[in-house]
Amino acid sequence: DALTGQADGARLIGEIYRANLFLVPLDDEHRWFRYHHLFGDLLRHELARTAPDRPAVLHRRAARWFADRGDAAEAIGHAIASGDETLSGRLVAAHWRQPFNAGQLETVRMWLDALPAELVASDASLSAARAWVALDTGRLEEVGAALDAAETSVPPDTQLMVLRALEMYKAGDVGGAAARLREISPSTDDPFIATVHRLVQGISWMWLGDTDRARELLVEAARRAEDDGNRLAYIYAEGCRALLAVNRGDLALADSLVADAESAVGQTLSDSHFVAMFPALARARLG
Repeated sequence: DALTGQADGARLIGEIYRANLFLVPLDDEHRWFRYHHLFGDLLRHELARTAPDRPAVLHRRAARWFADRGDAAEAIGHAIASGDETLSGRLVAAHWRQPFNAGQLETVRMWLDALPAELVASDASLSAARAWVALDTGRLEEVGAALDAAETSVPPDTQLMVLRALEMYKAGDVGGAAARLREISPSTDDPFIATVHRLVQGISWMWLGDTDRARELLVEAARRAEDDGNRLAYIYAEGCRALLAVNRGDLALADSLVADAESAVGQTLSDSHFVAMFPALARARLG
């Protein structure tokens, strides 16, 4: 109905299904259907041949329909297919964090690659997404380039400031990163940034040898990450807490923290993500 502007979609779908015209139900309630893949391809090809401007319009309508119903991934896919860069950028900027936090880096990278570079650079959230994906895949030069481009195009932004400190940490300037993070007071209105701020500070102090300060910050980071559904940050914080517990001889706590982190790794499908290294290291130390 959203695509056609009519109100007879349910009736038409019912007629097509009863006529056995290549329509396949996807659930027992017959609420969702798809065409046989080859027939669907044929229909799309015919539409592009007879009305080449029409697919973009329909993809745009589908994107808005899915967005209104909370299915961000489908909405973004249709927005990109429509060629509407403004709509695509707005949807990616609003929804990249959830798949990123779940370890779906390739999904976020593909979305960003579908957008013009100047659009990404002119938006703080998109620039942050670009920097995060590059950070978590070890491409520090891309991180610096993304942050440089954003800092010349957007007003000062807390997330970008935290990312600059994180870039320093990743490059080996742990003391500089800790010092810079102490100068930033992220608003608790953004739980993602508040979590990352505490997490990176805690890890920095862990490597700098201030275990008490590190432990306090990592406990807070883990709590915030769990509340926000940020599993990658939770795994990172719990793994580092476990290493600290092993170092001070609290093996029971370390074992419990490792178990929590390993459970999150299983839920996140992120065993190949670098954060999974920290509970694995702690497990090895316990063994």
